[in-house]
Amino acid sequence: MASPCADVRRSQFSERRGAVEQNEQYGEFLSYQAGLALPLAAGTQLTASAGRVIKEPTFFEVFACGVATGNPELDPERALAWEAGIEQASGSMARLTAVWFD
Repeated sequence: MASPCADVRRSQFSERRGAVEQNEQYGEFLSYQAGLALPLAAGTQLTASAGRVIKEPTFFEVFACGVATGNPELDPERALAWEAGIEQASGSMARLTAVWFD
């Protein structure tokens, strides 16, 4: 039986997604992610992706009382991340992948 990924690896594959986060306290933020897989030769492909995300403080982090004390001055964490890699398949049972990310 053929691998469901076999056809994807023979041609270029890309993925994009995004969302607008809206919050009364922190405002509006655009989150996105994009990725690409590009075949080089039989069994070898380059991969890359990048994205931007936000993580708002949790209710506990802002309003905790007792042993732990919340901090209402916390701001959302924002991150821009990327990765690039190369993948080499060896037959149908093994694959070697190297990825560099930040």
